[in-house]
Amino acid sequence: MKVIFRQETEGEKGKTILEVAKENQIKIKAPCEKGKCGKCKVRVLAGELKALTKEEKKELSKKEIADGIRLACMAEVIDEVTVEIVKKKKK
Repeated sequence: MKVIFRQETEGEKGKTILEVAKENQIKIKAPCEKGKCGKCKVRVLAGELKALTKEEKKELSKKEIADGIRLACMAEVIDEVTVEIVKKKKK
């Protein structure tokens, strides 16, 4: 069963999703913060982010990219955007 929490916040254009999250006390697991570990995945539900970075193209699968997955530490905000944090399912 899913339980969905939604939180709206403000962020500056040009900042990454991770930077905006940190400024607003929203936790996103991001150990490396450099696009190398792939743990800070978010799904874009609406809106626009800057184009995929080379780190994202390397770390994300084609299916993830097609599903709107981005790395929070690399994805820069350019307009109003709605994202959800992608959490690994526990086995």
